[in-house]
Amino acid sequence: MNQSGFSASIWTLPSPSQVTREGVRARARELARIAGRAPSEVAQRDYEQAKREVTGEADPERQEAMLEATDTGN
Repeated sequence: MNQSGFSASIWTLPSPSQVTREGVRARARELARIAGRAPSEVAQRDYEQAKREVTGEADPERQEAMLEATDTGN
């Protein structure tokens, strides 16, 4: 455990079929926790970094396209 009382975890990139908005939110909560904030204190930068990590895309439009594809079940 680190000084904040949270244990560090290793993040692995999900497969394309596992890319979901809930996965992005979960990673954003984890990033907030790693930064020493409560998981409920997700900052915009946490969410943006989580989207990059979970989708594997740097382009925000491509990130959204991937997430929308899983929202509709495509």
